[in-house]
Amino acid sequence: MRRVGIHGAGVLGMTPGSAHLGGDAPHSLYFNGSNAYVDCGNHASVMDLHAGDFTVDVYYQYTGVTPDYSYLVAQGASGEGWMIYYHETFDRFVSLARDNWALVRNIVAAAGTWYYVRFRKSVGSIMLSVDAGAEGVDAAGGPVDTYAGNLVLGMNSAFGLPLKGRICYVHIWNNNQGALGAVPTSPFAVDGNTAARYTFSEGSGGTLGDDVGNSNGSITNATWSTEVPAGWSL
Repeated sequence: MRRVGIHGAGVLGMTPGSAHLGGDAPHSLYFNGSNAYVDCGNHASVMDLHAGDFTVDVYYQYTGVTPDYSYLVAQGASGEGWMIYYHETFDRFVSLARDNWALVRNIVAAAGTWYYVRFRKSVGSIMLSVDAGAEGVDAAGGPVDTYAGNLVLGMNSAFGLPLKGRICYVHIWNNNQGALGAVPTSPFAVDGNTAARYTFSEGSGGTLGDDVGNSNGSITNATWSTEVPAGWSL
């Protein structure tokens, strides 16, 4: 069962501050803006996304000035594959599929604030929203070209550009899940369209588990944290 909370609907950025939890509570990974990332491999379930519609959700905490073009999640390079990043200089979140861009502008990220980002692609367009707000939209010129590189969290495997901040949830579907009506307070359930889902429940160790079982991630220099969005539960 999936739960959706109304506390964040249509608001750019949750209230700053996070719940500090323990025990079996959800966790996040902190990326240091230098050399931290999670390599999730190149399983066919993720590599095949370029052929049709897909959706990617990422829950990200901005922790202070981050390197420009800081990649939240990427399976692509210029002209190939897809990616999501935060552009510090221009205060915007950006998604890219092939050479098509969707932007959510004028977000001056605040340290300690969590942002729920949804990137979705259909045959005719790509769309990006932050905290279930208005979507940035761009026309998509057909299928996304195949990119042979791995799926990576916190960096781009083609040209680096590391992330500074925390991530507590990533969910990838092989269909268009539609626009968000509200920011969820727990992960969406795994279903027949889930290509990969990371709930960051481990809390320790060097592996980030994919709940589908195909694309477990190998953690390099990212550190576990008990800091998650207020109200977030597994």
